Amino acid sequence: MGWPAVSGAIRTLERTARTVARLGGETSMSARVRVLSVIDDLGFGGDENRLLSFATTIDRERFEHRVVTIQPPHSWPSESWAMHQHYNAAGVRPSSLGGVPGPPAIAALHIVGAARRLLHKVNGLRRVLREWRADVIDAHLEPAALVSVLAAAASRTPTAVTLYSPVPLTPPPLWPVVGHLVMGMASVIVTDSEARRQDIRRWMRRPQRPVLVVPNGILPPQTARPADETRAQLGIPRDPGIRVIGQVAALAPHKGYMDLLEAARLVLALAPSTMFLLVGFPKADVTYRQRLERSIRDLGLANRIRLVSYPGPIGDVWKVIDIQVHASTYDSLPNALIEGMALAKPIVATTVGGVPDMLKHLESALLVPPHDPGAIAGALLRLVGDPALAARLGVAAHRRYRAGYQPPVMTRALEGCFAELATRRQRKPRELAELRGSI
Repeated sequence: MGWPAVSGAIRTLERTARTVARLGGETSMSARVRVLSVIDDLGFGGDENRLLSFATTIDRERFEHRVVTIQPPHSWPSESWAMHQHYNAAGVRPSSLGGVPGPPAIAALHIVGAARRLLHKVNGLRRVLREWRADVIDAHLEPAALVSVLAAAASRTPTAVTLYSPVPLTPPPLWPVVGHLVMGMASVIVTDSEARRQDIRRWMRRPQRPVLVVPNGILPPQTARPADETRAQLGIPRDPGIRVIGQVAALAPHKGYMDLLEAARLVLALAPSTMFLLVGFPKADVTYRQRLERSIRDLGLANRIRLVSYPGPIGDVWKVIDIQVHASTYDSLPNALIEGMALAKPIVATTVGGVPDMLKHLESALLVPPHDPGAIAGALLRLVGDPALAARLGVAAHRRYRAGYQPPVMTRALEGCFAELATRRQRKPRELAELRGSI
């Protein structure tokens, strides 16, 4: 796309934002603060788990809460809706904006079609805002953030946008433009680690919006079946002498799977009584799983490494994992690590994002540099060979979980943010000051 087209897109986005802002006025806050959480879909992912934890622990006496997805259910591959059943099982009933017009058949009309779909989504969310009279929008991730800030402008509804990076690993078209629009129109940006907060602040244009750090809070994963059944389904021998080393993460390059496969080769050569279990769903690149499977075959380790996408309760998988590994090359505050901490698993993790703030080397985990298969293998072999150290690290990790990463800790912080935004909405509209303690 040439610069004239980009420039025209910028002007169109700016005109859309000004027009939407002129359409609405203020409404009064209900007795309970009404928080509308907006997310694109409900695939397996860290943010989807974070939102579920919030939805199930929010104070119902002070808040009303509703979850809305932009995409209609089952409009995309099944992995994009894998979490829907878990929301329903927890008593959270997400609704949808309904059908969204499909892409245009003619490539030249792609920009026009994208604008038409965006307008359809914005109007759908404006309708929900008007009918439900939401006091605050809680927007999650980039696609929902753009729709939310535009829809919120009409009613001057304050919007908290949750992001985990200033630039997504797979950025939407025109993200340098769209991202600054989103961050400029949001009332507050929420992220989960100090490392990502600093990245977002460096990327934002002035005047900067406040960036609030609220670490993830995740419930300990629950299991629905005996460990022996899960082992049988995953092809893991029932022999209790076999130690299972597991990574639970999206099947995406930044999760460090290629480094982990090389580390697994080194570990399996020296510790024959171990197996590796890699659990996750594909993200943007559905061919990545095929590349991983080919690499496992090329290493001759198909009988020692299991690569699976498990649709049931993730607690089933955790029950068969003895040692957790997280080999990410880029991350913020991985929910999978918090799950492992909640279950007192001994952990080997890379020093990316907020991980060094959450776990301390030799105190509650073994931390290694990213992109270093040898270091990952060495740390894993150390835990395999020293069960007492593994147990001590697992207990210490569990203590850190209880102190700062349970859902109520996260939820109370978010409730405080949303309550303040709703209160400020009652006043004369003006630029929101930075939230107390957020900077």
